[in-house]
Parts: sequence; structure tokens; C-alpha cells
Amino acid sequence: MAWRSILVTQQAKISFKMNQIIVQTLDDIKQIPIDDIEILIVGTTRVAITSYAIMMCIKSNVKIIFTDEHSSPIGEIDPYYSNHDRNRHILSQISWSSTKKNLLWQQITICKIRNQANLLNKLALDGESIYKLSNQVENGDSDNREAVAARMYFPRLFGDGFTRRNSEDDINGILNYGYSVLLSSMNREINAAGYFTNLGIHHKGIENQFNLASDLIEVFRPFVDEIAYKHAIEMLNQNIKIELIDVLNHSFILNDKETLVSNAMTEIVRDSVSFLDESTPHLLAWKF
Repeated sequence: MAWRSILVTQQAKISFKMNQIIVQTLDDIKQIPIDDIEILIVGTTRVAITSYAIMMCIKSNVKIIFTDEHSSPIGEIDPYYSNHDRNRHILSQISWSSTKKNLLWQQITICKIRNQANLLNKLALDGESIYKLSNQVENGDSDNREAVAARMYFPRLFGDGFTRRNSEDDINGILNYGYSVLLSSMNREINAAGYFTNLGIHHKGIENQFNLASDLIEVFRPFVDEIAYKHAIEMLNQNIKIELIDVLNHSFILNDKETLVSNAMTEIVRDSVSFLDESTPHLLAWKF
């Protein structure tokens, strides 16, 4: 099973030979078995990658993420054909009932708020009042408890002056990079399962190609938030980027079993689409 995330941040050529991705820099050559790679991040515009390497990554379901001149994620490559049942799944996805989508969004919101509260408690920042909000989440989060929790959560975590709307804030730079890593990994899981990332259950942005992934990553955001809290007085740098990418290998307890974030994403995609497709009558209550 693929498990490695590769970040290339210096001038290099990326090619493919004998089932290996080859990264050749000015003073070194690295060879990584393609079957080990989950995500390949091209973290600088000074990288040349062969079309053959791109093709083999697509065939091996390796997510390739490209960054802009500021080293911020700007786009990714998705395969056309990632699942033999894709057409059947997409037809089902288009017909997902509002009732089930609302129930799933309620469950996601509850998990997200509780994970935010757990992080605050871990950092001795008082998450109990936020945790109580999770017990007030209604079907489809009709009262928008998610937003209420966010207005309490971020100031406690990063200070009263912090706002997610400030694009110049270094903390937001760290958060955005980490959330992009989560989003890309979730997109990979959704594609591998044979579903459209475009069609979400709550996020419905016309220009957002990743509405469903945006829905399903919500429960994992606090793992990135913890890293941003740790580096709150720093600017985004290569070491922080590596730490954010490694969040996919973060170990935690899900439903009383130890797992990794990347494996939990697979499980949550499977549980969610099975419920929405009506393959299973009841949605599992995820316990983080």
C-alpha cells in the first residue's frame, strides 16, 4: 500500500525507470519505488518532470501536486479512469438524497467540533464550552453550530486578533498549506473509490472542483491546526511543509483502534459513500 509523500523543493529532474521514480538534483539522485508513493509534491517551479513519469504516476494512482512561484499548492493531476465502477457510482452520487446528505453533514460537524475541543483541551486552552456545541448540532447543521464553534475556536488557539480572512497572516499560510495537503489526499481517496470530487454534500461552490473532499476533510483539520499552533510565530518554511505533509502519517485513535490519517481517510470515504449509496442503512458514528 502506498504510504510515502515526496516533496521536491530544489532544482531537479523527475523521471521514471524500472518501476522507480527518479529525482535527480544537482548533487544527488534519489530512487523511490512508485508503489510506495501516495503523493508527489513538486514544491518549486525549478523542477522538470517527464511525461512518462507523469503517465506512470497517473496509472499508479499517485497524486501529483504542483506549486506556484511562492511554493503554495496551485493544482494537481487526477486520472480519468481510477475505478471500473465509476459511471455507476457517479449516477448514484447525482441521486444522493438530501436526507442522507444532511445526516452525514451533521455527523461530520459533530466530529469536527469535538476534535477542535479536544485540541484546545490538549493545549490547556479550555475546549469544554466548544465541546458542548457538538451536542447541539441538528440535522444538516441547520443552526450553523460549525460557524459558532469556529468563532470561539480560532481566537482561543491563535489569539483574539486572528481571522481566517487575513491572507497576509503567516498562520493562515501554514493552515492553507496543510489543508491543501489534506484536500489532495482526500481527493485521491474519492477518485480511487470511483466518485466525483466536484459533487459535495454541503460544500456547493460552483468554482470548487473539490466540494466532496472539502466536506470530508473537515474532521481532520484540527491535526493541521495543532502544527500551526506549534509554529505560530514562524513563517511557512521547508521544515514546516515537511511536517504538514507528514500529517497524513499522524497516528491517532479512531473507533477505539489506532490508525493513520491516510488510512482513516480511506475508511471515512468508504463509510460515507456506502451510507449515501444506501448500501448500508445506518451511518457509523466516528469516535476520534
